[in-house]
Amino acid sequence: MKPIIRILSLILTVSTIYAVTVKSEEMKNTEEVYSVLNASMEEFKQGNWSGFSEYVHPEALNEFKNSMWEVMVYLAGQDTTPGSDTYLEMFGLNKVDGKLVEPSAKDFFDNTFKGISQLVPMFTEAMSSTEYEILGNVKEGDTLVHVVTRSTATMMGTTITKMEIASLKKSGDSWKMLLSAEFENFGMQFQQMMGR
Repeated sequence: MKPIIRILSLILTVSTIYAVTVKSEEMKNTEEVYSVLNASMEEFKQGNWSGFSEYVHPEALNEFKNSMWEVMVYLAGQDTTPGSDTYLEMFGLNKVDGKLVEPSAKDFFDNTFKGISQLVPMFTEAMSSTEYEILGNVKEGDTLVHVVTRSTATMMGTTITKMEIASLKKSGDSWKMLLSAEFENFGMQFQQMMGR
């Protein structure tokens, strides 16, 4: 075999090994991303917010808390009857010396949605009926993946189907979800719902 053919053969072999290694790593990442999405969806359907938030990126939990904290301070101030802490109890908040204790971002997220599930029972109905299908994904660099899903939920006899993008970002060695725009805008919607 001529030297040039040997060199080309070696280059092709090395590039094939590299391509297989890269593809294998991409497949592993895709499997991990889909696994996180599937596990979080099961927690969501069961209304297990503390389980669901385990799959949410810490940055997203902090952003949610920042967008909602003032609303909770406002609601806590609405419990003016002595001994009546309806909103505090509903949203898992505590007061010490008359001042609201600020929980961790994860606890705040968990308790906010537990409270909303109590306040709006049809929310739980919609969650438990939700079905979704993963349609594909798009990588954005090595630390961000956007997954296209089709979701179907039923509430009060009405079924809605919509396409969504779930974005996941690396957090250490694992993938964690970012919150969708609907979660991010939830603070304003909740303020309106509570008449603030």
